[in-house]
Amino acid sequence: MVRRVRTGIAVLTMFRLCAALDAQQQPGSIRGVVHDKEFDQPITGAVVQILELPQTGKAVTGVDGNFSIGQVQPGRYRWRSARRATRGR
Repeated sequence: MVRRVRTGIAVLTMFRLCAALDAQQQPGSIRGVVHDKEFDQPITGAVVQILELPQTGKAVTGVDGNFSIGQVQPGRYRWRSARRATRGR
């Protein structure tokens, strides 16, 4: 089960398309950090997805909140992040 992270809490602090901008338009990667603005902490286990690439454009953040999605063609993309729900004991 996935629960959306509220915009006011999670902020993608670094989101950039690193692509070679030569004439051949080679694929690059999208890297960033999902960060909890309220508590000033990285968010572990958040799912980051490129909406235009539902099959291949997805990553889960590590313990430091970092993620990377490789082999992305240069262009403009929309994304979303969601925190995985945790079950209480």
